[in-house]
Amino acid sequence: MFRTLMITATAVLFSTAAFADPMATRYDNTTVITNAKGEVTKIHYNKDNTFEAMGPQGTMKGTWAITDGTLCLTQTEPAPAADAKPICNPVAEHAVGDKWEMGEGDAKVMIELVAGR
Repeated sequence: MFRTLMITATAVLFSTAAFADPMATRYDNTTVITNAKGEVTKIHYNKDNTFEAMGPQGTMKGTWAITDGTLCLTQTEPAPAADAKPICNPVAEHAVGDKWEMGEGDAKVMIELVAGR
């Protein structure tokens, strides 16, 4: 479930002008993801291309990168399975205070970008 939330989270980031920082509103703020069971995962994105996700199954750390309009998250801690691949999704623009839904059925989540950490 935690991995499912992370996959969904990667689809909610920014698409801006080529020279603008598409992650700028994520720094110093929190992406909050709530699944259909009411479980909450919080993600902090950092300027140094790292992230930390805190959810029901614990904390996960890793790196993020955007290439050709796709955001990919790569888990580094705890050590992922040997065959683990980055979680990648297209980026979409959202601002602090935005709330939106993604997915369907049991995979549906509510996402919010909130000010502060």
